[in-house]
Order: sequence, then structure tokens, then C-alpha cells
Amino acid sequence: MVSLLLAMLPGWMHVRIRRMMGGDISSDARIGFGAVLQVGSLAMGPGSWIGSFSRIRAEHVTLGAEARVSSLVSIVAHEFELGDGSTISPMVIVSGDPQQGRSRLAIGRHSKVFPISWLDCDYGISMGDRVGVGGHGLIFTHGSWANRFLGAPVTFGAVHIGDRVWLPWRVFIMPGVTLGERAIIGAGSVVTRSVPDGALAAGSPAKVLRDEAYQSLTPTEIDNLVGEIAAHFQREVVTEFDILTAQPTQRPARAGGAVWLAVDPDPVQVEAASGLGVGVIDVLGERAWADASGAAARELAAWLTRYGVRVDYC
Repeated sequence: MVSLLLAMLPGWMHVRIRRMMGGDISSDARIGFGAVLQVGSLAMGPGSWIGSFSRIRAEHVTLGAEARVSSLVSIVAHEFELGDGSTISPMVIVSGDPQQGRSRLAIGRHSKVFPISWLDCDYGISMGDRVGVGGHGLIFTHGSWANRFLGAPVTFGAVHIGDRVWLPWRVFIMPGVTLGERAIIGAGSVVTRSVPDGALAAGSPAKVLRDEAYQSLTPTEIDNLVGEIAAHFQREVVTEFDILTAQPTQRPARAGGAVWLAVDPDPVQVEAASGLGVGVIDVLGERAWADASGAAARELAAWLTRYGVRVDYC
């Protein structure tokens, strides 16, 4: 009843009362109107957000900095963790058992579950950092319906997804599967067996097509790619700042400043650029230094996610 009453309050008042009830909630965290939170403990980091008309029922809920649970999301689990910069998109359903400690959904940093996905976490789902779960994704930790005593198959088991795994749209992950770091699964696949680190797997049932899904780039190829991406951004987006592909030697001339797209810069180079008022984005290390040119660096960093670059701010 208390959760329903709080859901009808303006978001700022909901947050304030949650703090009074013992919630560890940052001053700039937000809870949308109509959000029903049936939680034992709630922690929300800076800039985190729970969208309107979402529902979370769990004993323990932890949202990191800039973590987002979108509107129209339903989450039922014993424990729910969403890491810094990660997102649960609209119309995602997470089904579990709030009374069972094994029923847990833990998602790392800079990961995203796209819309209309269903995650069954009865036996636990863990995802690492920078994981993408495409729309209409299905992840199940149990498979049962027909009578086991009549010989029907029944399976139970936690699902573990390593760092930087990519699941495009309409991928089905079956119980007990482990996806190794940097594994890529083909769209529309049904994954019934674990996939090694770095492999490309596809099909129904999915089979490993390549042991190494990633292409090795030479330093020259990386430098050329930086130039291509900078040119692509400048063609598509009208800005008041410059994009630099080489270390700056002078202060930016444009009012919006400048951002250097760097490849593994050392601390001395970063400090020199910052001293000139130039933001820095390290495309390999996925770090950004935005104090000197904050708005410009953040705009470019947001655009770079289409190339899979998701930065931490230093």
C-alpha cells in the first residue's frame, strides 16, 4: 500500500520520502511518476533514474551512477543491480522470485538491454561490462512445462554473460549457458551451449563459426579509422566545436572549443590538451577528460556509441 501511495506523488517528493525511509539515494537521482517500488533496500547513484510507470519488486536494488530503468519496465527478483551508465529500455520484463536469494539480475557498467526483452532470472543472470542485449531478446534460467515424470526435458541453470558480449535482436539464451568475454552471437540465434571468449556463434542451435570474432587492426588502420569517424561526425552533426585527430598545440578558435579523438594518449599529453582547453576522448581506452570542453566532449562521446565506444569520464 505504501508503494502505491508513493507512486502517486511527484517524483521529487517520492525521492525525498524514500530517503527518509533509509534509502541511499543521490540528491540528483530521479523517480518518475507512477513508479511502483516494492523494495527492501534501495540505493541510487548520481544521475540515476527510474522511469514512470515502471515496477520493481525486490529485496535489494542498487543503481549506479547514470544508470537508467526506463518507463514501462517490470522487474521482479530478489536482488537487482544495474551498473554505472547502464540502461534497461522500455517494455523489458525481468521475472524472478523475490523470496529466493538465487533469483538475481546483476548487470555491469555501460551495458544495455533493448526494448521488449524478457529475462527470467529465477536461477540468476549476470552480465559484465559493455554488454548489449538486442530487442526481443530472451534469456531464461529454467526450461520446464511438460511433466518430467513422463520423460519430458527439464533444465535449470544460471546464465553468465562476460564483458563486451554482443547479442543482436531476437537472440534466445537457454538455461546454464555461459558466454565468454567479447563473444558475438548472430541475430535470431538460439544458444543452447556455452560459447568461448571472443568467438562468433550463430544459428539454431547456435554453433561457433569463428574462434575470433574481432579483427586485429594495425596502428595505421586505427589512425585512419579515427579520421573516417571524425569526418563522418562532421558530415552528420552541426556543432560549434572542432574535432581534432592529432594532439593540439594551441587553444581552440571556435566558441564551442575542441575535442581531441586520441589513441591511447599518455598522462602528459592529456594534461597538455586540457591546459589548452581541449577535451580528450581515448577511443582505445574508452576514457574521456571533459572538464575543459565538457559539453562538446559529451556530445561527441554520445555519438561514438554507434561505433561501440562507451567512455568513462576521468
